[in-house]
Amino acid sequence: MKSAHHMAVRIIIPLLLLVSACAGQKENLQRGWIGGVYLEADPSWLKSVTQNHFENGRETVPALPVDVRKRQDSAILVSRIFENTPAASGGLHEGDLILEVDHVKVKDLAAFQEAVDHLAPGASVPFDIYRSGNFSTQTVIIGRETYQMLHSFSLGLGLGTEFDPIPHPEFSLLDLIYFKTNAHRLELHSPEFQFFQEVRDQEDTRTDSNAAKEAGWEGWDCKLVLFGFGSKHNILAQEMPRP
Repeated sequence: MKSAHHMAVRIIIPLLLLVSACAGQKENLQRGWIGGVYLEADPSWLKSVTQNHFENGRETVPALPVDVRKRQDSAILVSRIFENTPAASGGLHEGDLILEVDHVKVKDLAAFQEAVDHLAPGASVPFDIYRSGNFSTQTVIIGRETYQMLHSFSLGLGLGTEFDPIPHPEFSLLDLIYFKTNAHRLELHSPEFQFFQEVRDQEDTRTDSNAAKEAGWEGWDCKLVLFGFGSKHNILAQEMPRP
């Protein structure tokens, strides 16, 4: 029979006060949105080793057509396009390479996402692309994404799954110190989320239930023994441009 300190799935040291707070109000913010899933096409040695999509599931496909290399060192690969999104309505296809957004070259995935974020909802924006050996321009009318930015601070010591540090094989310093980031941006129009939302709505009748908040977050989270910090974006809505 396990002792009492093995009974809990997660133990928070009772002598330490756990405090979680958000800096500022939960203000609804807006940014540009086109929908879809994107990867970085970059054949450089460093990206091939550290960010290879095929070897470690990261965001870089280590390849770029010769014709594109004459213009730039990297591009954005359109991995998935969903229905009822500005990207689909604007004529972007899976397999396209995006070279420029609004006449500005995109260097990497972070720069591409930032460029789209700063586009005004409703604006008609040229996307220079490479498709099947040809260069062309597609005009995308930018949609609107509504989200909340949450900053958090915590004081305390949370340890799981079981805790018996002297000695215990489950104990790890990784429980005390870590830094996690998540650059994945939730797509409310994806089949995966549509399925998840449908099932959650059937299971949970609470009026305050939020499937998007449960499905994932974008941002970073840090733990330094007693202190925790974080900054996260929660997606609330993704809307097509108004006619």
